[in-house]
Amino acid sequence: MAATYQWYFNAALINGATGEVYIAIMNGDYSVVVTNSYGCSSTSSMIQIVLNGITALTDGAYVIYPNPVNDYLEIDFSTLTKTSKAELTDVLGKVLWNESIATNASKKMIIDMSKMSKNVYFLTIYYDDKRAVSKIIKE
Repeated sequence: MAATYQWYFNAALINGATGEVYIAIMNGDYSVVVTNSYGCSSTSSMIQIVLNGITALTDGAYVIYPNPVNDYLEIDFSTLTKTSKAELTDVLGKVLWNESIATNASKKMIIDMSKMSKNVYFLTIYYDDKRAVSKIIKE
């Protein structure tokens, strides 16, 4: 017997969301409970999903483009005032790429996604004391 999955939105069960992957359709906090064939369960950490961009969380501190992406995803930190960190994960939370950017460094990060499979990924930006997550679609 394979593992089972149950997804939650803002701590409330999402009816019918029982697949290994769930594509978020609304802004909010998502988590998943995974139960193995022995009945043991584990709950993921909540992840905040922002589907309509990141400007509201970062006050225009950076821009991500293009999205959807084919080969290279760019993050422009043109108004960066503090050291920041960016992290790209797959839908299971595995970190595929991460990098820090200091205020005196280049104001642009480029992520080579050309060898990554077509899928949904999550880009987390840590800025000030905030964490913003954007859904990235690889075509």
